[in-house]
Amino acid sequence: MRWVLSAKSLVQSLWWSHYSTRRVLYDLHADGMLPENQWTMFRKDIITMLTEPGGNDFWERVGQKGVHEDFRVAVNEALANDEVAYEMV
Repeated sequence: MRWVLSAKSLVQSLWWSHYSTRRVLYDLHADGMLPENQWTMFRKDIITMLTEPGGNDFWERVGQKGVHEDFRVAVNEALANDEVAYEMV
């Protein structure tokens, strides 16, 4: 049996698999334990994944509910800037 994911499902799967990691990296950055240049790469990943089809849907329906307030605010502020790092699909 071969699984074929739509672009939307693929982005949702990728985001879910990296969801916890991004939250931890944000906390490390906020605590001064992850340098700005390294955090910038992960921040761009978050922006890209949440602006792709499926990613934004995930964030709006589920993602914001499972994170602490500081991370939610930081992600929503980054998304409000309309910055796009790269396209995944």
